[in-house]
Order: sequence, then structure tokens, then C-alpha cells
Amino acid sequence: MKAICAACDDNFVPHFATMMISTHLATPGSTFFLAPINMSSGNIEQLQSFASKMSADLRVLDTGNLDLSRFIVGGIWSSATWARIFMPQLLPAELDKVLYLDCDIVVLKDLSRLFELEMGGHAIAATPEPVTEGVLERKRVLGIPDDAAFFNSGSSLMNLVEWRKRGLGKRIADFALAHPEKLALVDMCAINAILAVEAIPLGVEYNFQPQIYAMDGFDPAIIHFSAKQKPWKNRVPAGGYLYRHFRNLTPWPFRWEESRSTRIRHSIDHHRKFLRRTLLALLGMKHHRQYAKRYLDALHTDFRLRRMLREMQ
Repeated sequence: MKAICAACDDNFVPHFATMMISTHLATPGSTFFLAPINMSSGNIEQLQSFASKMSADLRVLDTGNLDLSRFIVGGIWSSATWARIFMPQLLPAELDKVLYLDCDIVVLKDLSRLFELEMGGHAIAATPEPVTEGVLERKRVLGIPDDAAFFNSGSSLMNLVEWRKRGLGKRIADFALAHPEKLALVDMCAINAILAVEAIPLGVEYNFQPQIYAMDGFDPAIIHFSAKQKPWKNRVPAGGYLYRHFRNLTPWPFRWEESRSTRIRHSIDHHRKFLRRTLLALLGMKHHRQYAKRYLDALHTDFRLRRMLREMQ
């Protein structure tokens, strides 16, 4: 079974639907498991009706006994993000492997090969984050060895046999409750604290973050809008139109909250700022180089992703 699971609350229903339709189109035959957190019955029924209309297999998990109120949240995270560590106990006992996907994701290519990965005794497979000063500091705080990568859990293949056998959900929960001051990225830090040393590294194509990577050398299967600038709030994120394209296939079509003139003004301001930094970098001002590189990489990524979308249509 190509099992895919996710968790969300009422606020993220349109984004879950967007992830689901993109995955269903790219990977036919997938079975979707949704852990609804504080979700209205109306939204659950609407999601089920949408899944039925597109001939997708959507199964809603029972989260009535799941208490997430003790876990740290804040910023862009809600309590729903913690549901992933309890997926092994929420999912059917006969299921031995599942792909967890965040809702701020769109899938562009068939994921069938990913489910063929032999995991052995490893509990998780995920894409490592690029090594930066911030990542190194998180590893130091969490006590992760130097030779282990800090991975992004927003797209992660879970070996449910190992999770259940070793009680990994409880171990991660216990760490999170004992060390909330160490959880800069909430559940992702807690998961890494326990599992980073054994995670199977996946390629960037399975968790392509447009704000981090340039397209050179990558053929992304999964686009993950993990930055604070989300494509439903801001025109800036590279590839945001991919999200908006798939969302317009759902019962929650995309509508900008800002006026067109405001969006144009923000876009002009953004490009003007980074074009200035690019010019200053070309004139030899070194401290502008990193910003110029990010800007030019984002433009290149945006161009490549637009071409991918045209090829899909």
C-alpha cells in the first residue's frame, strides 16, 4: 500500500486538500490517512466528499483520545504538528510503512519508488537539512553527534514496525515535555533528538525547499513550502503558483486577501531591494553577496518550476 498520512486542524484544511490532490494526481493508487485535530465535522465531511469525487481513498483517523495540549507550540506551528509522533498508534496495526507529509507540500512526481525503500531496522528516512550555523547550533543543543545529519521531518518515510516495537512516539514525547527550551522547531527538534543518529538520508528531490535550494542538479518530486512566507499569504516564495494551481482544483479555490495593487507594490518593493543588493554585490560589497545569491537562485528556481508546471498541463 502507498500509504500517506498527514495531520491538520480547521485552519489547514484547504492546504491538506491541496497536498492530497497533487499527490493523488502524481501517485495514483495512494491511500490517504488524515489525523484531524480540533476539526469540525463539516470540514471532515467536505474533505471526504472531495476525495470521493476525485476517486481518492481518504481514511479519517480517530483522534478523540489524543491529548496534544501539553506540547509547546507557537509561531507558524499549531498543536496539530505533534500528531505525527503518534501516527504509529493511530494508523491501522497491519500498516508497516507510511509517508508523512506536511500540508504545506505539493507533489509533482510519482512517489511509488520511495515506498520500495528497504528500511531494515531504521525507523525513519528523511532529507537532511543543509549544514548551516543554525543547524549546527540546533545539533549542539539537542546533543546530536557531529556525524549525524539534522533532517527535515516534513516529508518522512516512517517504519511503523520499529516505531511501535521501540515505543518511539513515547520517547519523543517524553523528550519534548522534559526539554521544551530546546525545541526551536518544535516537534522536528524532538524527533531529531531521538532519531537523527539512525535516519536514512533521502535525496533533496523528496523534500525540495525552494527558499533553500537552487534547481541546478535537482528534479524535485516534492515541493515543501517550509519557510514562514507561505504561498497562500505571499507572492514571493519561488514556486508558489504551483500551490495555487493545485489549490484551485479543490473546493477551496485560492483568493488573495490583499488587493491587486497592494500585491504589485509588495512585489516591486521586494525585487527593488534585492536587485539593489545584487548590484552592490557586483560592485564588490561582500556582505551583500549571500543575499544576491539567494535572490538569483530563487529567480532561477521560479523559472524552472514554472516550466515544470507547463509541462504537466
